Amino acid sequence: MASDTAISLKVERRPKLSETVVASIRKQLQAGEIQPGQKLPTEGQLTETFGVSRTVIREALAKLAADGLVEPRQGAGVFVTEHISTMFGTLAADMGSKDSIALNVLEVRLAIEIESAGLAAIRRNA
Repeated sequence: MASDTAISLKVERRPKLSETVVASIRKQLQAGEIQPGQKLPTEGQLTETFGVSRTVIREALAKLAADGLVEPRQGAGVFVTEHISTMFGTLAADMGSKDSIALNVLEVRLAIEIESAGLAAIRRNA
């Protein structure tokens, strides 16, 4: 007969390749290795540098653009935004420690979910 004790397995999620590329480029931006206004290497060069597909590079660049760190210009390439140096300082000051970030995200999520559930209940027959 099988034992009644359950085994608790911890599954660790590996970071997506695009997340790894984003982290690497962020690190270079923070270290000043890539300057504001500077053009990033082409997608082809980035695929060779990181050893990943163009799809991964495009996903990483889209994430960086969504975060306001880079700006794609059609026909010209992808450029680091001009206000990047002040952005990192502001983010670091606003967010504090990792524990604080997680708590802030949880608080915002709870507030949004509760409000959304209330609105959904009110509007269910509307």
